[in-house]
Amino acid sequence: MEIITAKGRRGWVRAVGGAVRDASRRVVEVRGAFRDISDHKRAEEARRQEAEALRASNDELKRFNLPWLA
Repeated sequence: MEIITAKGRRGWVRAVGGAVRDASRRVVEVRGAFRDISDHKRAEEARRQEAEALRASNDELKRFNLPWLA
């Protein structure tokens, strides 16, 4: 999920956790952890943008109708 830190920076975390129950199956606490995946998300977005730029470039080349691109 996307978060905003106390310093106002945006980031991404993966949250995992679950409920701790007592003998009668009532939830008595919740335990979990967050893992910073911001670098992964930035790399993912960079790959997406590069792929889109490559698609646009290829589409532009196709406009010239060059035989070796067919």
